[in-house]
Amino acid sequence: MRIAFDLDNTITNTEELYHVYFDEYLKDNNLTDKDVNIDIIEDFQHKYLEKVFNNVSVKEDASKYLNLLSKDHDIYIITARNNKYVSLEDIDIICKRWLDKNDISPKKLITDASQKQKMEACKDNNIDIFIDDDLRNIVHVDKLDIKTILFDDSNYYPKVKKVTNWEELYNEIINS
Repeated sequence: MRIAFDLDNTITNTEELYHVYFDEYLKDNNLTDKDVNIDIIEDFQHKYLEKVFNNVSVKEDASKYLNLLSKDHDIYIITARNNKYVSLEDIDIICKRWLDKNDISPKKLITDASQKQKMEACKDNNIDIFIDDDLRNIVHVDKLDIKTILFDDSNYYPKVKKVTNWEELYNEIINS
């Protein structure tokens, strides 16, 4: 099987680290939550997003189960990460270095894939199962009759069928 995974908040704890750095940014700039607007968010992302991408932690058991799955299946990473907010290095290099550091070796890394691009990437790569933490991406890919699995360990979508951890995800995949 060909199994595609989103990167941020599916394999990584990106949102958690993002908020840590955002709070630091606000404090360093004598700002409060009430001051936040699109310009502040853009400035923060230009200054910190590359740091987030380089330092984010892997979700508990993600490397373990990805490596187990990769023994019998082709693993793809399809992420919306792009070069918009990174300045020192190309996003592909940043992602590949992070994947290597965390012992994750996908068959293919696809960057700069937002909702419709994730759908096209799944179609173009003959993906059998797609896993993402964003319901919008799941809905787009599901239109292709590709099995989709929502990874939601934060209970953001309380009334939707989903998996909430990597062991549960692994079992769902191997029982497909």
